[in-house]
Amino acid sequence: MNKFRTVLATIILLIIVSCGESDMQKTFSNDNYSIEYPESWDFDDSGKFNTKFLIYSNTEILDGFRENVNFTIQNLPEDTTLKQFVEGTKQQLSQIPKSKIIKSNIIKLNNKDVFEIVWQGYVTNNDLKFKQHCYLEDNKAHIVTFTAKQDTYEKYEEKASKILNSFILK
Repeated sequence: MNKFRTVLATIILLIIVSCGESDMQKTFSNDNYSIEYPESWDFDDSGKFNTKFLIYSNTEILDGFRENVNFTIQNLPEDTTLKQFVEGTKQQLSQIPKSKIIKSNIIKLNNKDVFEIVWQGYVTNNDLKFKQHCYLEDNKAHIVTFTAKQDTYEKYEEKASKILNSFILK
């Protein structure tokens, strides 16, 4: 019976450890938007790389790259429609080396139409993969992007999607 308890305790411990990082969430919020992210990820709203914020994975940088979610705002010509933005985005992506659009559609998040695109390409000397949510409001594109190396994208995609889906444009 003691051997059974030891094996059971070991299995339970392995299950707990395999769950990885905590599911505890932090929230960043201001007058314009809010987003939730894992407590173990790093938040940076210093404006680095012309972003409003960057949220970095907690993984050590063994390959020289930290997976991240970032938020940028792009000014648009007056009265730009979502359809025009989608076409313009696809045109811009075609200029990136080794670019390939994997998925592109309009989804509904928090009662707003959102252009969601998953694409990959050779950017900053890396084969990267991206998932973006683009909101159009007040002649601006509000773009939330998950960026990862192509070979690590799947590892982070579920967690990154939760972060992207938590974004609320107020």
